[in-house]
Amino acid sequence: MKTIRKKELLGQFPDVPSEILENMKHGDIFGKARSMNFCVFLTNGHELFVRCYHKYSRSCDITESQRYVFAKDGFARYGWSKDKGWHSMAFREPAFYSAPYYTDKSYTILNADSINRSDMRYSRLFEWTASSAGAISYLRLYCKHPNIEYLIESGYKDLISLSYSCYDDLRSVEVFAGVNLKSNDLLKMLQLTRTEFKLLQGHENLYTRYRVFKDQLPELKPEERFEIADSIYYAYDLITFSRAAGTTVMRMFRYLNDHGLSDVIYRDYIDQCRKLGYDIHDTAIGLPHDLLTAHERFSQIIKYQECEKDKQEFAKRIEARKVFEYESGDLILRQPQCYEEIIEEGKALCHCVGGYAARHSQGETNIFFIRKKSEPLKPYYTIEVSNNFKIVQCYGYKNNRTIAKPDEIKAFEQEYQSYLEELKHERNNIKSA
Repeated sequence: MKTIRKKELLGQFPDVPSEILENMKHGDIFGKARSMNFCVFLTNGHELFVRCYHKYSRSCDITESQRYVFAKDGFARYGWSKDKGWHSMAFREPAFYSAPYYTDKSYTILNADSINRSDMRYSRLFEWTASSAGAISYLRLYCKHPNIEYLIESGYKDLISLSYSCYDDLRSVEVFAGVNLKSNDLLKMLQLTRTEFKLLQGHENLYTRYRVFKDQLPELKPEERFEIADSIYYAYDLITFSRAAGTTVMRMFRYLNDHGLSDVIYRDYIDQCRKLGYDIHDTAIGLPHDLLTAHERFSQIIKYQECEKDKQEFAKRIEARKVFEYESGDLILRQPQCYEEIIEEGKALCHCVGGYAARHSQGETNIFFIRKKSEPLKPYYTIEVSNNFKIVQCYGYKNNRTIAKPDEIKAFEQEYQSYLEELKHERNNIKSA
């Protein structure tokens, strides 16, 4: 809209009818206990004029904060200042600056029927929004692109949405980026073929997903893309899975869909196949008849392999750890002979040494058992020794929370630490020799 036209229209704003002013001041639209904002629709010729007011809850005074006009040739927004009076401003949703520190930007539209006597009568504003949220920005969008009426009429109103700033300040109304607003032909606007448009009738909510899949899965037929869009939100995993298994996207989709499988399970299954070195392109592997059973079986194989690896590492270090074995008085210190012994030690003494089994196997630390000579197989105390020949911890039943550590164990710890110092000194001498 040209500047001279904006100035002309500013002088044509109609007065607000007295009954509407009275309704704003004293009406019980939302109750008298809160402040309110209003946008009053008015006509003077074919243009739609909007006057915006704020009502103070205590005094019931109302003040006009800004004005708008919408016409076939464009739109304008006006604000008030003491220096300039009413003047043209950059477009945005009503700000209601007349209320200091007032942050509520919602508003109620009054005299809404006026829109039907203006150039905005085909805008379908109130079909797009049941409330007034974004109404002013929507009218601006309609002035720029009157063809958005076709979207509303055809059930695609959700493609027109509110856009917020990071401070929840309503900024504008936007149309889905995939819509071609330069065309007045609905199919060209939606960038759909006639077949696709018919498929989506009654399922307009799937449009944005279908459009994304159309770009990602160009090799599929419209009916196949629609079937996928009606079942899943994202095609990325589907594409990844089909490539991994060396099959088509559609076959992978039907396989997962028919078996009721989640993408999480199948992704984990692919990782298992790769870890075990299986050929996923083999249909019997990539698309097993019972994936859940195959997944469980592979889990057991991997667990066994990892356990076997730990056992091998465990066995490799038994001979080297014999130097740590020790005895004094009625007590002996021996090393566990297998992975399972550490697990059972933790169960018997109700402490967490079982969690150290893997670290012991890999040589990151050293776990030993203190036994009474009279009961060499009965768990008594467990001791951890670092690779730097230091006692890290020594605990009995429930980490000695219920039973105090006996003097014989304390004395044994002191003697054993002295023995460890001797071992460390000997090893250092060997290294320096």
